[in-house]
Amino acid sequence: MSNLPKPPKDAIKRINLGQSFAENDLVLRMREVFVTTPAVLAAQDPARGHCFFVGRRGSGKTAIAIHLLRDANKNAVSITPYQFVPSNMRLPLDRFLDTRQKPFKSLANAFKIAITLEVVSHWVRSRLTTFNQLPDSLGKYRNLVEQHSFDSRLLTLVDERLVLLEHGQDTEWLRAMKQYDNLRSAMNSLEAGRTWATTLLIDRLDDAWSGDDASVAVLMAMMHSSVQLHSECSLIRPLLFLRENIFDRVRAMDNEFSRLETSVVSMDWSPAQLLELIERRLNASFTTKWPLRGSTWAMFFEATAAGPSYEYVFDYCQHRPRDVITYLSFAISAALASGHTVVTLNDLQAAKRRFSENRFKDLCDEYSENYSQITLVLERFYGLGSEFTLTAIDQFIQLLITDPQVQAHCSSWLNHVTAPERFVEWLYGLGFVGLRKGPDLSFKALGARSGSGVRLDQDTHIVIHPTFADALQLQDKVVTSLSSTALRKSGILEELPEGVDLDTFTNQCQESREELKTLPRGHLGKEVFEELVGKVLRLCFYRVLTNPEPKVRHKAGVVIRDWMVSNRATQGFWEVVRQKYGAVQVIWECKNYDDLNADDFHQVNYYHTDIVGKFSVIAFRGEFKKSYFEHQKRIADNGGFALLVSERDLEIFLRQTQNGKWQETHIQNLYDEQIRRLG
Repeated sequence: MSNLPKPPKDAIKRINLGQSFAENDLVLRMREVFVTTPAVLAAQDPARGHCFFVGRRGSGKTAIAIHLLRDANKNAVSITPYQFVPSNMRLPLDRFLDTRQKPFKSLANAFKIAITLEVVSHWVRSRLTTFNQLPDSLGKYRNLVEQHSFDSRLLTLVDERLVLLEHGQDTEWLRAMKQYDNLRSAMNSLEAGRTWATTLLIDRLDDAWSGDDASVAVLMAMMHSSVQLHSECSLIRPLLFLRENIFDRVRAMDNEFSRLETSVVSMDWSPAQLLELIERRLNASFTTKWPLRGSTWAMFFEATAAGPSYEYVFDYCQHRPRDVITYLSFAISAALASGHTVVTLNDLQAAKRRFSENRFKDLCDEYSENYSQITLVLERFYGLGSEFTLTAIDQFIQLLITDPQVQAHCSSWLNHVTAPERFVEWLYGLGFVGLRKGPDLSFKALGARSGSGVRLDQDTHIVIHPTFADALQLQDKVVTSLSSTALRKSGILEELPEGVDLDTFTNQCQESREELKTLPRGHLGKEVFEELVGKVLRLCFYRVLTNPEPKVRHKAGVVIRDWMVSNRATQGFWEVVRQKYGAVQVIWECKNYDDLNADDFHQVNYYHTDIVGKFSVIAFRGEFKKSYFEHQKRIADNGGFALLVSERDLEIFLRQTQNGKWQETHIQNLYDEQIRRLG
């Protein structure tokens, strides 16, 4: 290694490991940083028959989707469903849980048609064909393709079939179900070119995930339809990228899960692959490229007494790519602050507290839709030991049960896991704890794993993962009893807006959701809708969008009140908006009606200036239409952007905030989807 060229002076200042969130990671645009894993190979090869890529948040699912989209040799298109669950299921939910019955088959049939037509839409947009060139059996669906997004097309097809079942119109239902058979025959009979075969990437389903059983049933239908489509139509290959916690819900409910299991790929990372990931990113900033397999790492990171420090880093980060990138970025910042030319062991140690708090928030955010206000439970470990006996865990549970705040916000799910074995199994499934039996300590691995429960006995110790030790200020000891201990809070989470307490805050979110559901459209509810949008700003975006003030204008004798907010973000989506569009102020236009018109877009374009910035949000009551693209494009041609936020999106903002979700993933995904369509 001594013969290798040395890094240039102050090389550490040039290192850019990139963003830990793949959707924001500009480094991923550089092909040389991409690491080929078994999951990548499975995604690239249709012959392998894999449809589902399952892993924890930050395990590389979105990175694979980005890689496939930029591969010129692949015909791939990405969709992000935002409302794939009908608001009216029309039939009792339990009738959808049997995959062999008509209600479930109706959902799967609708998915197969919606996905097939999305591929046809992609062909037309890509100019591989036109509707005039397609056979009549495909051309008759032109309206469903041109006038609908994937979501609205799916919901239309689902409702058609469920209405027929609801009214007992079996003959008409059979006729509707045969539409897919005719569509499949037409697709298979096409004289398609070699570039027509299309991979449909369905990613970030968790963004609109409500965690209820209806969502699980509909996702089950999507998964079954994807497996069937892959085998029935050679031109279509759906790939679903799923969070592990969502996948586990399907595993528990699906009575024919064995049909799906062989199509699953687990997002596992070996130490060698993680090392390659970091070394490629380290090399990306330099003309000279150092060898992989440890040589590049040794250039920038101090070794431990036992050898290279990467094994320690990977274990500490639970072998999760996002965590490794985040932790090392913090360590590099610590090294720069200390004037070091390499990252020392002290720098790695100094980065722990910041990383630990980030990781704790990320875990709570990941599971907030499954377990509302999960933070209230996990932060009660604050100041205790890092290891517990089963007796101590049982006493911990009893303290939770008598905690008024925990019961007020978490009882709907916590009361189902209050048996010690269930509680430990739940914590283990989160990756929050591991199990120690004698000298052996095991934590749950990443990816799709068996759903069997953990095995406990009185000698089993429950160990909180070291990742969370600094955030919770855990003592290095075994807790054997909590009989005389009062649980404390960590104080990790940010202050709530306007100094309100959690009860008031969550009540305001729920009241706003209910108000949104019942609010009349049009002039009658205009002022209430304007105030509701203001509440969304104050409740959901208070950390970054501050000082909301009404911007009053007059039109045809009517007072119209929109909102202007200061954008003070220093990271994340809103920081990107501020940098890209100069948006130090953001206008939120309020439209209490379904259909936007040209004047609505002209108005926000008029607001855009070099002083306040060129980014606006239009909040309205309807669904996104393809006709809006041209208006958005005209604004984009002038260097600005008008983001469309529907009533459904406002509800998602409120629901996620009420459940304790703190990241901006939904509005980020809205922006990504709309900007991609313009491209």
